[in-house]
Amino acid sequence: MPDDTVRRRPANCEGGFRLEALKRMFGVAHLVLAVAVGIHLLVGPLYESTQVWKALDWFIATGVIAAVAFAYIRWTGTMSSDHGKRIGSGAMLIGAVALLLWFFEQWFTTRLFTENGDAALISDRINLWWQFVTMLFVIVSGDVGMWLLGIGHHGGGKSRQMAS
Repeated sequence: MPDDTVRRRPANCEGGFRLEALKRMFGVAHLVLAVAVGIHLLVGPLYESTQVWKALDWFIATGVIAAVAFAYIRWTGTMSSDHGKRIGSGAMLIGAVALLLWFFEQWFTTRLFTENGDAALISDRINLWWQFVTMLFVIVSGDVGMWLLGIGHHGGGKSRQMAS
């Protein structure tokens, strides 16, 4: 016979609070990082920004990996949802995976050439790709952050209904 003196917690009481707090923390981190990288992309040419990029690259690398993980979580959570949510989550996942591949290819290539003293081999093409990868990071990280915070029509907040 169950003991009536033991009070049971409702499901997701404390754990749900922790999960929501983690989602908010990661959402804010992604948005702050997206804004910081976007601003630095715009103002970086005004000063010698090599050391700043070297520091930001570690945060970007972490953000890219987290973005793929959160995009995958979102994608798996929309399997039984309507078509619009599946398309949005699929686009986020594809963008995050493309970002992961391009970022790490660029990062390893740049580090390989600069550490071996072959900085002259880093061409304008590589610099142009870095700008593309950085812009993609701002978009993907901002989108992941907004989804985690439930901002907009990403399914975390209120869903939009199409007018008939």
